[in-house]
Amino acid sequence: MKRVALILAVVLLLVLGATALAACTICGGDGICDICRGTGYISSLNKTCVCNNGKCPVCNTTTLYSSSSRTFELNSRLSGYRGRYTVSWTDSSNAGPYEVGRTYCGTGSATQGYFYANNGSSDSTTYGNSLTLNHLIPGESYIIDVIDKNGVKIQRTYTVPYADSFVDGKLKASSVDITIKPAKYNSSTGKTVKLSELKANDIMNGIDYGDSFGVSYQIDFPRLASDREFFAQLAFYAPNGFSHTEYADDISYSSFSNASGSYSRWDIIGQNFFRHLYNKNGYVPTGEYRVELYWDGMHVNTSTFRVK
Repeated sequence: MKRVALILAVVLLLVLGATALAACTICGGDGICDICRGTGYISSLNKTCVCNNGKCPVCNTTTLYSSSSRTFELNSRLSGYRGRYTVSWTDSSNAGPYEVGRTYCGTGSATQGYFYANNGSSDSTTYGNSLTLNHLIPGESYIIDVIDKNGVKIQRTYTVPYADSFVDGKLKASSVDITIKPAKYNSSTGKTVKLSELKANDIMNGIDYGDSFGVSYQIDFPRLASDREFFAQLAFYAPNGFSHTEYADDISYSSFSNASGSYSRWDIIGQNFFRHLYNKNGYVPTGEYRVELYWDGMHVNTSTFRVK
C-alpha cells in the first residue's frame, strides 16, 4: 500500500508540475525562460515551474509575450554575395524592429567583443526578417544575435565559407603588394607619424591618455584597364586570438590613378582594433599580429607586424 501511495504521489506531482508549466507565461511550457533562456525548473524529477508571479527566477524579467505557440528562430543557413552575408529569421509574432549583433568565435584565450552587425545601431536594425552583414570574414565562425522590440533574443552560430584566392580578369592576388608599417596618431598635433616599432605599453598608455596606435597600410597593384569597385574587408588578429574587422566597405579604384600602377593607402588603421582588444582583455599582448585583406569575398593578402 505504501508503495502504491508513493507512486500515486509522484504521478500527481508530475501532473501538477506539467500543469504549472503549461499555464506559465514566462517559460511557455518548456521550463526555459523566453528572455534569458535560463532554466525555470527546481527539480529534474518533477520539473516544477518556479517562475514567481510572472518573473523568471534566473533573470527576474517579466514575461514579454504570453503565447507558447510563438515561433521565433534564426534560419540555419547564411546567404552570401561578394563578401556580404545575409542572416534571416522567422517570427510568427512579427515583433520588429529587430536589432542584430555579432560576436567572433575565437580559437585562442582572448575575450571577444560583442558588436552591432554593421557599423552602428541604425544600420543593424530592421523591421524585416533578414539583414545583410558586412563584417563577417571568410572561414571564421560568429554568434549572431537577433533581439526583438521587447528584448527577446535568439542566437545561432554560423561559419562563413572559406574564400578563394582573389582574381578579377588579369588582376590577381599575386600581383597585389602590401606595405605595412607601425604608425601613431598624435592627438595633440592632429598628425599621423610612422614609427620604427610598436610597443604594447605605448599602445595601452595611448588608449588611456588620448593617442592612438595602428599601422600604415598601402595597397599597390598594376594599372587597371578600367575602373573597378571592390567590397574590401580588413581584419586584424592578435596573438591571443582576438579579432576585429577594422574595415568593411566598397572601394573604387580608377584606371587613371597612376601612370605605372594603382594604389590606395590608410595612413593609419587598426586603432579601433587595439582599443577593443585592450578594453575587452585588459592588456595588449606582445608578439606577431596578422592582417587579412579581402576583395569581394576573395582573399587578397596576409600581412604581419610585431608588437614588442
